[in-house]
Amino acid sequence: MAPNPLHALVLLPLYFKRPDLFDPLALVISGVAIDLDVVYSYIMAYPSHHLALHSFVVAATIYPLVVSLLVYYLERRAGRRFAWVYGRIRWGEKVSYPFATIFACSLLGGLSHMFIDVWSHPVSPFIFWPFLYLPSNPLYLGVWSLAIDAAVVLVSVYALYLWAQRWRAASKPPAADRKE
Repeated sequence: MAPNPLHALVLLPLYFKRPDLFDPLALVISGVAIDLDVVYSYIMAYPSHHLALHSFVVAATIYPLVVSLLVYYLERRAGRRFAWVYGRIRWGEKVSYPFATIFACSLLGGLSHMFIDVWSHPVSPFIFWPFLYLPSNPLYLGVWSLAIDAAVVLVSVYALYLWAQRWRAASKPPAADRKE
């Protein structure tokens, strides 16, 4: 079972490779916010930790729309603050993206979270909700779910590598300023 931060990191290579096409805020929020139902289920002491947000139908419809509206609002209202944060963490200057890009990234984040979790959680009764409720997860891979977790870790390490390259590139002076 991949920890929640890895759900965001696994998406960031898309942004680091094509920052003009992928909204990092939408990728990160949509990759991790789907686990809000896990927090809620712990608080309410439900036997299953995955509730309706961990449904393919919700992850492909309502969830990306809500996340997109939130990200769109945040980017328009707090764009300067995000630009400052993006500069500090070496992401880039572009903060505001078109709504279609935000929605596509939010959809990608929700579905990638589902495709990671669906193979590695033995109990996830809502994955086919509202069409079907199952007491256990029929797509659980058992011991083979370790391969999914390993792939998530490898892609996350790759994301950190790409991020480190950005830090290195940002700390070097431009070629014209360097003494040869």
